[in-house]
Amino acid sequence: MARARNLMVAAGLVAFAAAGMSFPFYMASSRKPVIDPTKPLPPQATFRGPYINTGSRDVGPDFGELTEKTCNLLSSILFCLTDVLSST
Repeated sequence: MARARNLMVAAGLVAFAAAGMSFPFYMASSRKPVIDPTKPLPPQATFRGPYINTGSRDVGPDFGELTEKTCNLLSSILFCLTDVLSST
């Protein structure tokens, strides 16, 4: 009984995941484009452009400059890792 219920739950989860993963493909293959090329762009799209981060060069924080807080955090993490690895 429990095995059959587990199989039903697993099948439901697989079906839900498959539906969720196929949704982007369905949206990409739909006939209607997101922005109609025959009409002018809406005001928000002309302000931001059709793609929000096309020209962005920000790739995250600069790891060349470590603050004291970051160094303390990294050293405590490394200390804990070496302690755990040496105890095994």
